[in-house]
Amino acid sequence: MTGRKNDSLSRYHSNRLFIFGLFVTGFGIYQFSTLLTFRSQLTEIKGLLSSVDTYVTTVTERSRGSKTQKSELIFYISGRQQKFRLVENIGNDCRNEEFEKIKKDLKRADSITVWVKKTGLDTYEPKIFQIDTDRKTILEFGKVRTKDFGLTLFFLFLGIGLLTFYFWTIYPEKFQKLLSDDL
Repeated sequence: MTGRKNDSLSRYHSNRLFIFGLFVTGFGIYQFSTLLTFRSQLTEIKGLLSSVDTYVTTVTERSRGSKTQKSELIFYISGRQQKFRLVENIGNDCRNEEFEKIKKDLKRADSITVWVKKTGLDTYEPKIFQIDTDRKTILEFGKVRTKDFGLTLFFLFLGIGLLTFYFWTIYPEKFQKLLSDDL
């Protein structure tokens, strides 16, 4: 009787591992699409700044109960029914100097250009890849594109590792044969 209980418990945990592995791999692939974005996939939205503001809010992690700060820069362009938003975790800081500088540069500009994917042109809150003013570029494409490179690779490798471990526990003989054939 105990053997069956352990088998079902083991199967339960391995199924959860499989689902978690799929989720993590999927998230890594989703993040990877940002790395594979090229300038030719972007289009510009030009206009005058309607409003801009920065916000810092405290976020509490449920699992650990620890608190961290989330910084947001939100702005609108006159005549557009879109919200442009940048978000960043700033740890325990009370301000995000980078977002404050972007806010200041946006307020000084006569006109602004926001670069988004062509596929996101009609969405309410498109992902921002670059921001230009009439004076200079204030958020660079290359920086946005590679910002989460390390995290993306971590999620991809973790997900693939979890899925490999799951299949190894389900089909140990096939993995053993596969490994012995290669050696």
